[in-house]
Amino acid sequence: MDYNNVNFPKITVAMVTYNSGQYVDVAMKSVLSSTFTNFEFIIQDDCSTDNTWEIINSFDDKRIFAGRNLENKGEYQNRKFITEKAKGTYLIFIDGDDFIYPFGLDIIVKTLDAFPDCGMAVMGTYRTDVIYPIVLEPKEYVKGEWFGDGFSKVGFTSLIFNVEKLKEVGGIPTEFKAGDTILRRKLGIKYPSLIINGDLTWWRQTPNQASQRIQNDIYSLVDSVKYDYAYFLESKAFLSKSETELAFANFKKDAIGTAIKLIKKKKISDARFYLKNVPIKLSVVDFLIKKHKEKLFPQHDVTNPRMKPIEENPLGVFYKGGSGISANILP
Repeated sequence: MDYNNVNFPKITVAMVTYNSGQYVDVAMKSVLSSTFTNFEFIIQDDCSTDNTWEIINSFDDKRIFAGRNLENKGEYQNRKFITEKAKGTYLIFIDGDDFIYPFGLDIIVKTLDAFPDCGMAVMGTYRTDVIYPIVLEPKEYVKGEWFGDGFSKVGFTSLIFNVEKLKEVGGIPTEFKAGDTILRRKLGIKYPSLIINGDLTWWRQTPNQASQRIQNDIYSLVDSVKYDYAYFLESKAFLSKSETELAFANFKKDAIGTAIKLIKKKKISDARFYLKNVPIKLSVVDFLIKKHKEKLFPQHDVTNPRMKPIEENPLGVFYKGGSGISANILP
């Protein structure tokens, strides 16, 4: 399949499919119904065993470039393959069970064009005190990851990437099962990030999707906590001493929480394996965190932004405007 015969698409819409026959027709029609038309639509089917590939081939549109693996390669191998082929300035993933509203690409492109220095954008949720877009510098992004909701918990369909900057950080990593989280953090720590208007896309939660498999796989959980610790070490350059202590406390609390969940599910051998491989020592006393968290983890010199009122949260106070697009905190 020749992916290189579309000249200068503004945005790449990427779709990974695997046994998506129940939903892929609607997903593809949502993309092709976009009011913004200068896009390429790259689809990679991961050797589906249902009728997904037949449905994909029933569409006749010059913007579609579809390929199919002869064997199943897994989610992130397919995502990496598509990003390497992407010719758009921006890239968004609308997978075979997702949906994008007709006006979505139009708003995305016009907004991101005003902020060319940003490595990625995320669709924000409605707030009473903010008019989007909001720019987060790397320092604010790091604080958001440790002390706020951050970008890591946002559905992949709600993210848009600057393709040039995406490729500069090495694209989507395939060695981890949570490769999208690692990618977000690589971009967020190197470039400004943008929060834009939300509800431009819709993503479906289905059984056995990647995020669910990660939560149920002990090796993925161990990989995640190891990467979280590596990210903590990298984050220290952006944090004060008191903030670093609090970030470490939050990391430790999350690690303990994972172990507690395994124990509650009676996965004792998994809990032991997890505790053995966590990159820091967690003693039995640590499991008292829920009853004694204030004693174990004092707030130091800063108030934990996770507990701040919305008007004081860092994600709500760092903002800029650009190219006529306003970005303001409401009075």
